[in-house]
Amino acid sequence: MTTSFSISDTAFASLDMQGADTQPLSPIYFLQRAAHVFSDKTAIIYGARRLDYRSFYQRCRQLASALQRAGIAPGQTVSVICPNIPEMLELHFAVPMTGAVLNTINTRLDAPLIASILAHAETRLLFVDSEYSAVVEAALARLEHEIELVVIDDPNYQSSPNNKSDQNYKFGRPPGAWIMRHFWPAAMLRMHGLICRMKRTRCR
Repeated sequence: MTTSFSISDTAFASLDMQGADTQPLSPIYFLQRAAHVFSDKTAIIYGARRLDYRSFYQRCRQLASALQRAGIAPGQTVSVICPNIPEMLELHFAVPMTGAVLNTINTRLDAPLIASILAHAETRLLFVDSEYSAVVEAALARLEHEIELVVIDDPNYQSSPNNKSDQNYKFGRPPGAWIMRHFWPAAMLRMHGLICRMKRTRCR
């Protein structure tokens, strides 16, 4: 026995579609709402660092602005090699804000595999924690094209005294509202094995 169901056969058919019915689900909107509703609540705890949702949202917007000023356009790939630190979380929101695609790379990989992933992902910009600067340097030396590099200086890691970073992303705020398209890809997933070529897929 089969049954069919159509919304036109119900009382819902006479209802007008409201904003809540058509709101796309996006992590960016989740953060935007959290910054409005829970602005003073703690969003991030990392060592001695504390960030509330208002500050977290502002930093993500400023980082997205910096990415745009660096020439990152929708559809381009921004890669990152770092542990689970606040900057990694900020990149998960800031990169999609620009329409670009975030490509997170496992910190346990060696230089040849990192180089292969960077090339395969067509990486335009690479963020790297200073803790992994040596292996990344070796990986970049294997590439045929140059990739712009941004070093994350984690205060909980004893890095080189010559390393300079901008923890506050002082590149100016965005000029207007973000172009948020829920159907744009936001991140890149990758799988590979011993007997097959590397494959990638972009997820929304």
